[in-house]
This record gives sequence, structure tokens and C-alpha cells, in this order.
Amino acid sequence: MPNARGVGALNASPDSDGVLRRVPVLLRLGAQTVPSLSAEALRVAQGTPNYLVRSTAAGVQEVRIGQVTVPTNAQGELWLHYTRKQPDRVVSVAHVLDGTVPAAQLRGHIVLVGSSAAGLMDIRSTPMAQQMPGVQAHAMALEQMLSGQYLQRPAWAMLLVFRVARGLQHRVTERQQRWLRTAFSRYVSPNRVNYLVAHPEQLHLGGKRQVCSFVFTDLAGFTPMLEASDPAPLVSLLNDYLEAMLVIVFQHEGTLDRFVGDAMVVLFSAPGSVCPRLHWTAAPACRCAAWGVCCSRARTNRWTLRRPTPH
Repeated sequence: MPNARGVGALNASPDSDGVLRRVPVLLRLGAQTVPSLSAEALRVAQGTPNYLVRSTAAGVQEVRIGQVTVPTNAQGELWLHYTRKQPDRVVSVAHVLDGTVPAAQLRGHIVLVGSSAAGLMDIRSTPMAQQMPGVQAHAMALEQMLSGQYLQRPAWAMLLVFRVARGLQHRVTERQQRWLRTAFSRYVSPNRVNYLVAHPEQLHLGGKRQVCSFVFTDLAGFTPMLEASDPAPLVSLLNDYLEAMLVIVFQHEGTLDRFVGDAMVVLFSAPGSVCPRLHWTAAPACRCAAWGVCCSRARTNRWTLRRPTPH
């Protein structure tokens, strides 16, 4: 374009939700800094030869274009101030070419030419739940530069946003930790629950190979005792026994796998970090089993003494 008095970039990237909220004033193209369409149109209209950029260690602060100073964010972008749709700002190219729109209507104005055809992939989503041609974003940016009305975020607003975000993050983290404690506290020792809360990445779907030790408990003679006695008091005694066994299991960092009647299945080292050697998990399992034997014997003897002698 040898006859062009200026060249500006059309690039304007939307946010993650697809909404366009900013347009660049200056942007990087490889090792070169180039102006946007709106910035270059303003420079050419004023007849100024260059741009003046003020920046700090935090990034770009403002860009001076002739007599206009444009405040930007650290990336050299301008926040768009969306206004109500005004049809008189848009003129059809077809009406210009066929003379329907007189030349006097455009004289003295900065005119941006763009397309509204969806097939050209330049339709942008706005925060107003509408869509618009991409060139309209540059037109709004140019209007803000000429009017001096910018959408800026004061320092107190940024601090408020930061505090609200931190508060929401804290609530989400607290809710996740509460869910973990509720989900595992009845089956996993408190120390293991604390470990999972501190390391939630250990919880994931799927299997993995891991060294574990298991303890299987069973009350000898409990089934015949249940068949020969009134089940109501025995169920209460069984619950007392299982609660006592759970205390022992949790004291030895065991994880309750399941109940099967009067039996329990307990595993060690899961969920949690992998134990590379068997004796690291076997030792607490053996201690748990020994204490479990003492507990079951004591309660079995107590049940035998309480059981009425049939006449």
C-alpha cells in the first residue's frame, strides 16, 4: 500500500467468554510495535508524525497521539465504553457508491470502512448481549479518544475486585475442604483426612499400583450367638464393638474399606502417598490387628456373661 498515509492493525482479542472488552492502541508484531486502526486513523487525521509512549516497570501507562493522550492498561489496550446503538452513525457503502448519501455528510469526519457479513468472521460479541462488526469496536475507541471519555478502573476498584476474588476463592477452598472432611471422616482416620485436605491432588478417578496392607476382622461364634439370642440387644452390642474397633483403626492410620456384618476390612497407606516398602504399611497393620484382638476378646467375654442361660 504505497499510497496509504498510515497502516493500522485490526487485531482485537476477546476475553475467555468470547466478549470483546478492549482494543489495543499499540501492539507487538514480532519485534516491531505497530498502531491499531483507531490509533493510526487519529494520527493521520491530526497530521502528527509519531506516537509518544509513557511506561513504567508495570507496563504501558498512556499513549500520546498528537494533542490526544490516551490512558491504557499495562498491555497498551483501551477499555471500550459501550454506548447505545445509534443507527445514524452507520452508513451503507452501497448508498455512498450510488450517491444516495451526499459527500457533504461525510466531509470532515474520520470514516472507518468495514464489513458486517458473517462469512468474513469479523462479528464480535459485546457485554450488551449483542453482536457488532469488528470495525465498530475501533470506531468506539476512536470516539473515546476524540471525546476524552475513557472507561478507567480506579485503584480502589481494583483493590475491591482483588478482595472479592480472594474472598470467593477462600469460600470455594473452604467448601472443598468441608466436603472432603464430611466425605472421609467416617471412614478415614482424622490424620489421613487432614492429609487429603492438604493434598487434594491425591484424589482422582482411576487406579494405580500401590503397596498396601490389609486387616480383616471377624468375630468368632457371633453368628451362632445371634441365632440363639434376641437380636435387638446384640445389635446394640455390635455397634458398640464396631465403634471401638474404628477408634483403634483410626489410631493406627487405617482406612475403613467396608463393613460385612460383624466383620471389617481395613487397609493401610491408602488413600495417601505411596509406600515403597511393605513393612512400612505392615507394621501399623499388625499393631492394629493386635489391639483389635484384645478389643474383640474383651467384648466377647462381656457378651457371654450378659447372655441369659436358657431354661
